[in-house]
Amino acid sequence: MAASPSRSRAGSAPATRRGDEHELRNYKLEARIGQDELATIYRARHLTLDRPVEVHILRRSDWISVSRFQQAARLAARLNHPAILPVIDAGYDDRYGYYLVTPPVSGQPLQALLEHAPLAPAVVLRIISQIARALDAIHELGIIHRDLQPATIVVAEEPQAEAAVGGAGQPGGGTQGEGPQRAYLANFSLAYSPDGPDLSQLDEADYLTPYAAPEQNFRDQEPTPALDIYALGAVLFHMLTGEVPPAPGQEIPSLARWNEALAPADRVLRRMLSPQPGLRYPSAGQAIAALRQALRDVVGPELPSVTAAFSPSPWPAPIAYPAEAVEAEWLENPTETILGDVIDPAFLQEGRTAAAQLHQIAPLRRLLDEWSRGNLLRRRQLGTTLQLVQVVSYTFYFYELRAYYETRTQPEVRERPHQGSRLSDRGAPPDIWSVELPATEHYVEVRPQEMAVPNSALVLACPRCSGEGQVICEPCSGRGTVEVSRAVQNPDGSKTRRTVNEDCSACSGEGGNPCPRCQGTGQLYQEQVFQWSRWAKIWENTDDEEGLPLQDIRRRARQVYKGVIAIDDPRWHAVAPLHELLEAATKVDAEEQTRLLHAELTIYGTFVSEVDYNERSRLHTLYLIGLHPPTVRGDATIFDKERLIIGLAALVALLVTFAILLL
Repeated sequence: MAASPSRSRAGSAPATRRGDEHELRNYKLEARIGQDELATIYRARHLTLDRPVEVHILRRSDWISVSRFQQAARLAARLNHPAILPVIDAGYDDRYGYYLVTPPVSGQPLQALLEHAPLAPAVVLRIISQIARALDAIHELGIIHRDLQPATIVVAEEPQAEAAVGGAGQPGGGTQGEGPQRAYLANFSLAYSPDGPDLSQLDEADYLTPYAAPEQNFRDQEPTPALDIYALGAVLFHMLTGEVPPAPGQEIPSLARWNEALAPADRVLRRMLSPQPGLRYPSAGQAIAALRQALRDVVGPELPSVTAAFSPSPWPAPIAYPAEAVEAEWLENPTETILGDVIDPAFLQEGRTAAAQLHQIAPLRRLLDEWSRGNLLRRRQLGTTLQLVQVVSYTFYFYELRAYYETRTQPEVRERPHQGSRLSDRGAPPDIWSVELPATEHYVEVRPQEMAVPNSALVLACPRCSGEGQVICEPCSGRGTVEVSRAVQNPDGSKTRRTVNEDCSACSGEGGNPCPRCQGTGQLYQEQVFQWSRWAKIWENTDDEEGLPLQDIRRRARQVYKGVIAIDDPRWHAVAPLHELLEAATKVDAEEQTRLLHAELTIYGTFVSEVDYNERSRLHTLYLIGLHPPTVRGDATIFDKERLIIGLAALVALLVTFAILLL
């Protein structure tokens, strides 16, 4: 029970040796079967009841190890959950010291199962679902595990169960022999509880594993469940890939690298392993529900049996759910968890009321039967004939951000001749984003316009003429005259050419001209100017749409929130799709030339129910989208194949007849 990152456990119990048989109070120690950081583990037998147990004896004597050992015993003893390895006794023995007693577990740490190959998706889903239930149970009591990793999960095998394994060493493969059927969460020696010991003096470098969240430390007196959600995601990555997860902050590779069929689970893993705690799933159960949906196709018909042992029941009060119901689940959208107070309450209530009806067998079958009667091509009595497995209901959200931007270019120098008086000293020019611009209505486009930077004006002597206002005439080089060759007629009537001096026409014989740069004033007026404009853009994002009939969901969506938001408010960023949307909207000013002036967020929601059913030993899904009545979408199994063939044949015959008539 007091397992640690270094826990090791024998695969089979060694033969009992005479020297191994000792009595510890009411227990006979038969054989040493393992050791971890804190304790040595023995196979033992209760002397009075004559039943097998496992005894963990503390092998360290420092006060903090004793505190951790007692904490592990105390917490496990008070936690009553089928996926938590219980402590059935604890105490102190004069000869052996501190000890605790657990039931015997015919299994091994998950770490041992992962030494050779990743596990099959069905096995992964079974194990991770049970551990998630245990985590949610302790979180409700204010307990944070803080040491979740493969070494602290014990997996027991049930020989009568058929193993769901793949080939050894192959992606998506599993362990050899019997498949693991039950998992136990162990090791509460590093757990946080409101009345637990102070572990702030622990050297974190010795206890923070590759599965620990980046923000985890033992000095935090108010840790959150997000620590365990991250660790659960890291364990999930290891189980699916057979490799230790990447360090926090590094890119998480796609699961398609190991098995293309696992790619739909990428988004679930990225959210569980988000460096930002607020972006992770609010509960382990919600994370696993999303994972179950993502892996539905690869797990296939095994999906119901995978979760049957720990059937989820996260139904929101005060709705009561009748006993005669399909295996059903309401997936609380994280958007509702975080923004529930701003979303239209009527929309939320309608969705939950509809879910309560659809999760009952009779109303669900009636609805599908009514739908099938609405079209001759639909399968007759669809609801009555389907072999229903489970219903998962949730709300799907679309996010639309209407953003209004302003762009200001870097200042450039403009100059013109100056003819006025000298400027007075008015201080340094401000930053361009401090310059006040004309007010406009939001979302009205303003084409680029020029604006001068206040206090940026300068009057200086013209460098071209050195402030004289005149420049030497280039044609005459300042002489005022130029030599011109002309034809002259002699007295005898002949003509000869002679060179004569004439006044320069360019400067009228003056030898100089007004300076073209300052136009003869001798001074220049310079100031900084920038271009500014305003424009709008609409950004869009959705919840995870993998495999969903998005067009139908969008068509049935209705507005559930609209308002102006502060784009840097962390509350909006706590919703993963909104965070992605806002990040994209704010990256527009990457060159610091564009800023967001105004943002208006609109959220649209659609109620969706996914109905899983078996057809010829294969798992299929149909979608009920919206309300009153819902839009039904599914594959070919919800249509009458014979009528489809007849209808298609009739259509072909009609087209042939029409073609003949045209000829």
